[in-house]
Amino acid sequence: MSQDGADLNIPAEAAMKAVIGGEKPTPMTDAEFEAMIRNASDASGYSGAANVFARQVLEFLEAHPEYLDRGSMDDVEYPNGFDQPAVMKQKGLYTLMKEAGVQIEDGLSGFMVGWGVNAARHILKQKPVANPAILEL
Repeated sequence: MSQDGADLNIPAEAAMKAVIGGEKPTPMTDAEFEAMIRNASDASGYSGAANVFARQVLEFLEAHPEYLDRGSMDDVEYPNGFDQPAVMKQKGLYTLMKEAGVQIEDGLSGFMVGWGVNAARHILKQKPVANPAILEL
């Protein structure tokens, strides 16, 4: 399995369970996976919230393809010396989506966020990016 399974059409909850040592999940077809994300509207439960977030990322990136290079939800900042505010290098997807008025659900886990970004990227035929919730040794 890839890092978080989104690029293999594996739903969020099944992927999360597999990452922590659960059973091997059964992937969906590309069409099933895309339909699951594009039609996501119920943010209840783990998978529901991850799917809705993935739909939001997908819709944002379709409207703003210039941000496909943003692999992270986080802003990239550089320190500006002792006791000085950091210097913004690049806004992350979270900041860009919020500035565009996207209402992102509270309480998403790091894995859900990373999976959602990779699910959207997979549908857009982009390579996956690192899921910040997965530590590789």
